[in-house]
Amino acid sequence: MKALSRKEIRKRMSAIPLENIYQLKCNTTTKTSDKGSNVYYSEVMAEYILGKAKQLQIIQENNVWKIEPSEGLGYFKDSRTNIIQAPKDNDGKPHFDRNAETILCRDMYIRCKNGEYFDHIGKILDFQTPLARLRKVDKAQYKSRKIGKVDLISYSSDERPTIWLLEAKNEKNKESMYRCVMEGFTYLQTIDKKRYIKELKKLYPQFEIDPSSITFRTAPLIAYEGEQFKEMGEASENPKSHEKLIELMRFLNITFYFSYKIESDKIVIRKHFI
Repeated sequence: MKALSRKEIRKRMSAIPLENIYQLKCNTTTKTSDKGSNVYYSEVMAEYILGKAKQLQIIQENNVWKIEPSEGLGYFKDSRTNIIQAPKDNDGKPHFDRNAETILCRDMYIRCKNGEYFDHIGKILDFQTPLARLRKVDKAQYKSRKIGKVDLISYSSDERPTIWLLEAKNEKNKESMYRCVMEGFTYLQTIDKKRYIKELKKLYPQFEIDPSSITFRTAPLIAYEGEQFKEMGEASENPKSHEKLIELMRFLNITFYFSYKIESDKIVIRKHFI
């Protein structure tokens, strides 16, 4: 596909509503077609979003993007919460494809159902969580919205009670960290936090923490030494190469990211500050 110029990228972004702009993809290596340019797409896109800072602040302060699921349709599904083990291959061992994000998330969820607890991100509460479970009568008001699913939602009390919305990228995924943080930010503004905690306490009666003390945050969960990991490594070694991306992450209060590494049958989670 032909590379785009800075002007063409910005024009394409301006044609998309801000609440759906996270769906516009870019990978970790593509640079603009401008003569003599050495600028990544992600830098142009991050710069564009930073230009919308005031709008984003209003969105955050007033819950502009929040979607409340229809009555009787919650965030948790029996088809997920009743899972206790992964499907098994012909050899009788649990099926686990390290290159499939959904399978990875499912496996992490099952591990926590069976008593595991991950460093930094804590207990996985759900995976592939839909944020717009709506009946037909309620869909009209959100007809312009394009809402995906949160890869993983977890709860950790290591520093303070926190519910994490995690956007997972496997080692073969080539999307830029820009896309990852914009997905996470959009989902964080979309989830009905009070409704989620209410449903969580109903599902887990032992969850007795005061809702007002819980913080909702988002962060990328990327493959250790995967494409996004390399991208952040370059940002550390050559800050100018990803200056706007780092500025955007800090503006969105995404001041670190997590990585995962599969070691035998163990999943190791690391925390990396930007």
